[in-house]
This record gives sequence, C-alpha cells and structure tokens, in this order.
Amino acid sequence: MKYLLITGIYPPDIGGPATYIPRLANFIVSVGDKPSVISLTDGEVGLRHNSDWTCIFISRKIKKLVRIPKTVFTIYIESRKNDFIFVNGLFIESAIATFFSKKPLIAKVVGDPVWERYQNKSAHGVSISNFNANLHGLSIRLQRKLFTWTLNRFDVVTCPSQGLARMMLGWGIKPQIVVIENGVQCLMLQPRTNKYDVISLSRLVKWKNIDSLIRACAGTNLRIAIAGEGPEESHLKSIAKEYEVNAVFLGQVAQSKVPELLASGAIFALLSDYEGLSFSLIEAMMAKNRIIVSNAEGNCDVITNGQTGLVVNPKNEEEIRTALQLLSGPSDKNSRMAEEARKVAESNYCEERQLRKMMKLIENTGVNN
Repeated sequence: MKYLLITGIYPPDIGGPATYIPRLANFIVSVGDKPSVISLTDGEVGLRHNSDWTCIFISRKIKKLVRIPKTVFTIYIESRKNDFIFVNGLFIESAIATFFSKKPLIAKVVGDPVWERYQNKSAHGVSISNFNANLHGLSIRLQRKLFTWTLNRFDVVTCPSQGLARMMLGWGIKPQIVVIENGVQCLMLQPRTNKYDVISLSRLVKWKNIDSLIRACAGTNLRIAIAGEGPEESHLKSIAKEYEVNAVFLGQVAQSKVPELLASGAIFALLSDYEGLSFSLIEAMMAKNRIIVSNAEGNCDVITNGQTGLVVNPKNEEEIRTALQLLSGPSDKNSRMAEEARKVAESNYCEERQLRKMMKLIENTGVNN
C-alpha cells in the first residue's frame, strides 16, 4: 500500500506534525508499505529522497497567491499515485486538491489554527474556550467556517485528546472523530547532567506563556534553558535581561538531541494556554523529569496534580514560582512523582502502540470508504 502524508512543517522545523510525520512514515516502512511526504519548507525545495521515502518540498516563502495553487496541484498529482491520504497540516489545500477523489482521506488535527492565528496577531490574548464561545469579528467567523468546511471534506478526523474532540464537535465537524493520543519512543534513561534547573521546549509564541515562566524564575537563582524558535524570541530575551534571570536560549534543538536536553535539567515546564497532547511533555515524563504544566485541558489529561507533576495557573507567576521551588528541592515526593510520570508514559504513550492504532484507523477508513 502507498500512503501520501501531507504536512505544513517537517524537520528541521519544530512542532507536533514535524515530529509525528517522520515517525509515522518510518512505521509505514517498517510494516512493508510505502510512504511519501509533501511539506512546506524554508530550505531547499523540490524532490528529495532519503533511504526510505520521498519528500516533495514547496517553499513557504512564496506569496500565497502562487504557493496555494502550486501546493494544490502538487497534492492532486501525488494523491492519484497513492492509496491513502493522511493530512496533518495544509488541510485547505488538501481538501481542494482531493475534492473529486475517491481515495480515503484522514485528517489529524492537533489544535485550533484559527485561534492560534488570532493569538499571534492580537496584543491581548484570549483563552481558547472564550474564543470559541465568542468569535471575534467577521474575519474570524469566515475563517472558522472555512476550516469547518475543510474538515468536513474528510472521511475521518483524528486528534490527540478528548478536549480537542469536544471542541471540534462544537465547530460543527461531521465526520467521525477518533482520539488517538500521541506517542514517543520508550527509551532507556540517559545519565542526568543537571546542567540546568528548568527546561522549556516549544515554539516561542505568546500562548506558550514562556514570559510568565521567565518572570517566575526571577530572584530564585534557577538556571533555565529555553529551546525553540519563534516570533517571541527577542521579546523573551529582553524579559530575561530585564529581570536578570539566568536564562540560556538554545535555539532550535534537533529531535535526536531532545533526550540529551531533557537529561540536562531537573524540571520540565509547559505552561501553554492550550495543548492537544504535547510530544515534549510525554518525552519529559519518559525522561523522569519533574513536571510543571499549566491547567490547560490537554495537560491535565496527562498530568495528575501532586501525583505525576504539578499543575498551575499559567497567568499566576507567584504560583509558578512556588511550584518551581517545590520541585527544585530534593524530596521523596519529587522523586515519586517523576517515577510515576515515567510509568504513566510507558503504560499509555509508547510510540509503536499509538502508531499501530493510527495505521489501523487509516486502513479501516479505506475498507469503509
């Protein structure tokens, strides 16, 4: 069988789809089938081969009026060569390109792109629940209608959390919605180096609340490593300088280096306003880091406060500071929480099992199509 995997980001980009698509492609190869990938890129464009699958890259720097038709045409041509089409980004382009296709269409949605665009452009943030309850203006309502129409073109929509599934039902998504949680490799523990006290690993965007994390570290002597790139980078650096926080900005970290990064610090912090199910959070649990997360639903689906980590209000810097200080000290409770987090990750989020579930869903969609 041949699988076409479509995504907006792909390594060396960072983010959920950039992590997931290569893992899914590798699993497809391991069971004897053939994947190919279409993605946008900031780097070299065109056809690229690796040892196991082919990637077609389209420059995201091209103006949209040119890029979107080019992407639609590329997806249309490649979709005709494949048995299944799995989309983890570029949803609108994929829906248009496959409008008359009889091929099974599966979408994996990991968040609300309409809300994310609003958050990145707005000077004042709004929670994802309030945003969906009170859409802001005609432009936002039109974007929501377009995204809903797009997802309704698919045979099945999958997502990594129950909270996101409920949210999509509120958008008016009609295809079956199947929750399949993300998974990561169940790796042996790496030697801990304790180079840093706190580690943040994410895109540097406003709704990740890394600014609150930096301010919460002020006056604590905690060393914080911030890994990732994004539009907030210069702003976050200025905050760290203003508050005299011992912060190191590592830039984009290759996926192969993530286990080493997580082993270099004691605490992993993820204080987002929203999460579907973060790969980096599961990786931190697998690495036996001490976990602090925001009270976003996707985080609370994974972390139980006081058992596998600490849950805080991401807007309350004093609450964050208190949690960081609790986790930074040596204690039996901290060790037990880290150990329990590892057990939960091993039990629920091992990659091979989760990828097998996704493959079964894709194949069943083909049978039922």
